[in-house]
Amino acid sequence: LQRLLAKVAAGQPLTPEMINDGQLWKDVHGEEAHRIITEACGNACIIDVRTPQETASGIVDGALLIPMDEISDRKNEIPNDGRPLLIYCAAGGRSAAVCDHLAKEGFDALHNLLGGFSAWPGPKGRPS
Repeated sequence: LQRLLAKVAAGQPLTPEMINDGQLWKDVHGEEAHRIITEACGNACIIDVRTPQETASGIVDGALLIPMDEISDRKNEIPNDGRPLLIYCAAGGRSAAVCDHLAKEGFDALHNLLGGFSAWPGPKGRPS
């Protein structure tokens, strides 16, 4: 509750769902996610939480692959400095769970891509 109130005090917009569910991240559709990443001008982090097998078909350009089951062990690879963090999976369910986990670990500026990878309207590439 304190972190939600801090977001309000900082002027960050909250949705009714965020307040009702105590949700410290924002669900975003593809166009809004693309806008957030574009406006950050390279100062955002995109995390793909799918398995390596799932990413064989492609990833969001510039995304860091950290499969969901490795998030706890690799969270130090994720910046926690206030820059936007876009988390996505195949459909949006696993990424929502990762957003919840990271929020409990103290991460801010979390965004869950509703619809997952296929909802991303921006450039897509191959994993490196």
